[in-house]
Amino acid sequence: MTKADADAAVTATQHAKVTLGLGYNRRFHPEMTTLRQQIRAGELGTILHVEATMTFPNGLFLTPGAWRADTHETPCGALTPMGVHAIDGMIDLCGPIAQVYCQSFRRVVAVDADDTTSMLFRMHAGMSGYLGTMTATGPGFSFQVFGSKGSVRLEGMTHVAGASSEERRTRLFGTCKFQPIKGEAKVWEAARLDVTRACLDAFAQAAAGGPAFPIPLDEMIHGAAVTEAVITSASSGQIVHL
Repeated sequence: MTKADADAAVTATQHAKVTLGLGYNRRFHPEMTTLRQQIRAGELGTILHVEATMTFPNGLFLTPGAWRADTHETPCGALTPMGVHAIDGMIDLCGPIAQVYCQSFRRVVAVDADDTTSMLFRMHAGMSGYLGTMTATGPGFSFQVFGSKGSVRLEGMTHVAGASSEERRTRLFGTCKFQPIKGEAKVWEAARLDVTRACLDAFAQAAAGGPAFPIPLDEMIHGAAVTEAVITSASSGQIVHL
């Protein structure tokens, strides 16, 4: 949860000459690949804003002895179980994050943990970002990118307590929509893909000397730095610059 720890982990694996992977499995879905290609090809125009919402009811079922009920292990509510995946997507699609502001608090859960967290970002490239996470409401996932030529919205599910392993692995993406500036929207359903398997396969191939793991080391470190900045901002009430 700190840049220093991420730096140390990356340095250790480099010294040992071993492959380092990171389990941000949503990166590996074809819809994220397509969206990345659209942005880089300029098909969405100038990117103005990116935002995501990730929710589940799991916080309502936590007991005081659970490790996710420990604010030292799980600060800012759903930041670490869910939010970091969306932050990684923002870094992947929009580049490094320059500043962060976060508010996080508890509304209804019985344990001493936050259940409602919202974050504002400004990227180095100029676009803004928003991420909202909640642990005490119905489950859902949305990820949107807004550009001067149109917007893309990806919907799906989050890891709901009690859901089957198959559902958790293959249904992270569902309904997708492209809305151009003019004309009719295009709506489709995302392919079912075991993104956990895809992530592990990529790691195995990299470890065996194949293509490099798709998440670059500098983005792994930056993701941890953003997580640290979110936690710091929630505690201080101030904007944190990276």
